[in-house]
Amino acid sequence: MFRDFELERIRFKTDLINWLGWQAGYASYLEVATSTTGLLFGLISRDLFRTADRIMYCLPSGYHDDLPILHRTDAADSTECFRALATAGRTYDLIFVDGWHTYEDARRDLLFALDRLNPLGTVIVHDCRPSRQDAATPQFKEGSWLGVTYLAFLDLVAERPELAYCVVDLDTGCGVLQRPPASPARPRGHTLDYRDWSVYMANQREILNLVSVDQFLTTHRVRARSPAARLYQWFAPALESTGLLDRGAHMAGTIRKKIRGRSSTD
Repeated sequence: MFRDFELERIRFKTDLINWLGWQAGYASYLEVATSTTGLLFGLISRDLFRTADRIMYCLPSGYHDDLPILHRTDAADSTECFRALATAGRTYDLIFVDGWHTYEDARRDLLFALDRLNPLGTVIVHDCRPSRQDAATPQFKEGSWLGVTYLAFLDLVAERPELAYCVVDLDTGCGVLQRPPASPARPRGHTLDYRDWSVYMANQREILNLVSVDQFLTTHRVRARSPAARLYQWFAPALESTGLLDRGAHMAGTIRKKIRGRSSTD
């Protein structure tokens, strides 16, 4: 029950990934990142995903963060890494794209991800809801830079009517791409001139098909909330402010690691 409760605490992009993997019964996960993006690979649940891989590009020489990297390159784009996945025939149930945020790189990563996605899988894309124009510049800038991943995301869904999409209003916007069995209904927002910043800002909800976390959980829920998770929903703000839940989750994680360690030596 406590594990279910932990999975229902949706605060960060990795929480959404773990929750969706749990609900959909996904077994394989791929992350696409650089040395300055992604950053939370260690929080992906190895209890849920039997395979959890990561490819990283644009890496400086000698980069390491003590977490496994399946394919890595110092090249400026992800082509080499995805070519290695294709050669090995690797495909995944859930692919998280959080690469370099120029239009060209974001579009390339999304197209490659869709190519490596299993038929009923999901692509989640980070930084799909910029709220400040100075953070949504086409080229890198120091400070908070979300780039134009959102434009690559919106252009792709405009071109691919077979894709169902939304953006979850969480952690600077988590875009979601799926291939449903039937052609999805499209919100009218993708017909608006979203490249005009003023139009984008005035019509974000329609353009992005923006949904709250609760709306997304309701739409994609397969497993019912546990009693503990239901109770948490009532008292979430007060509980989160105490910090007790984070300490409890850390303690539970430590205990699980010790149990797994004992089991592996028995």
